[in-house]
Amino acid sequence: RVASLVDEAQTSRAKIEDFADRVSAVFVPVVVSLSAITTLTWTLLCVFHAVPGEWYADEGLFLFSMSFGLAVLVVACPCALGLATPTVVMVATALAARYKVLFKHGGTSLERTEKIDHVIFDKTGTLTMGRPHVSSLKLLHTDIDEKDLLEATAAVEEASSHPLAKAIYKFIREDRGLGEGSTLRWLQESEGCGVSGVLGDGRRVDVGRASWISEITGGKKLNAELLGSRKAVTTVAVAIDGEPLAIFSLEDELRPEARAVVSHLQDKMRVTTHMVTGDGPSAAESVATAVEIPQENVVSEALPWGKVGAAQSNEKLLLFPPLGVFWRSPYPMPSAVE
Repeated sequence: RVASLVDEAQTSRAKIEDFADRVSAVFVPVVVSLSAITTLTWTLLCVFHAVPGEWYADEGLFLFSMSFGLAVLVVACPCALGLATPTVVMVATALAARYKVLFKHGGTSLERTEKIDHVIFDKTGTLTMGRPHVSSLKLLHTDIDEKDLLEATAAVEEASSHPLAKAIYKFIREDRGLGEGSTLRWLQESEGCGVSGVLGDGRRVDVGRASWISEITGGKKLNAELLGSRKAVTTVAVAIDGEPLAIFSLEDELRPEARAVVSHLQDKMRVTTHMVTGDGPSAAESVATAVEIPQENVVSEALPWGKVGAAQSNEKLLLFPPLGVFWRSPYPMPSAVE
């Protein structure tokens, strides 16, 4: 898939290439005609002895005249005009792919980048390493069977592909040595919110963002617990049969180059930076502060479609889905990698 995207990007045509082709369509015949006229003119000058005979005595009249025509052809040939742009597109897309930046419409997208003046970063996996790990587990009741809770959570999280789910399952399996005690009969993922499942014994387990768990369970105590926590972490709540029981706190390491990249965009390129994340305000504020993104440009607790909405509301921002990067452009938002 990646290779096909790179191939497509390298063979796509930029607007400047179309312009070069239109110019070449007129320019080439004109240059060839001028070359022929030049050759003919010098031939006639030689035939009618308008030039000294010693000028072409060694090479002959025809080669002497043709040398002037070839000179015109070489000097005025639009080869650079026709070859430079596709060469630049191929080299640029290949270099970008080396740094894991993919362009679906290579030439067109490269032209658009010149107009970038706003960049919106996603947090997880873009500014951070995208390898979250569980830093703590908080039980919301003193009489909770922690082993049973973790077994039930593992059964649901094992079936989910979300990075946070994988981190929680890894914590239960590797740190606690559990995760094989419950079976799963049914599973449903709610995009941007969490995952729900029914265990073999009929209990319903919901695991996801705390606000979602609070909403579907009416968990007033859950809200109170979260409001009391100001740590810059991502929180995932667990509810069984409609009762909030635990909160996992997860942390993700900041990319070493994140601050330098944001600083370069802001200071050197005069680009305004933003951050949109599905995490809570405290986690978003912490990362934004670390990379020096202005707090007024941070949107937290955004669902996937909310991130796209934030881009669309900011004067037609275009999206790099794999990297979580948006940019402003006069062109409409595409539905795929640009």
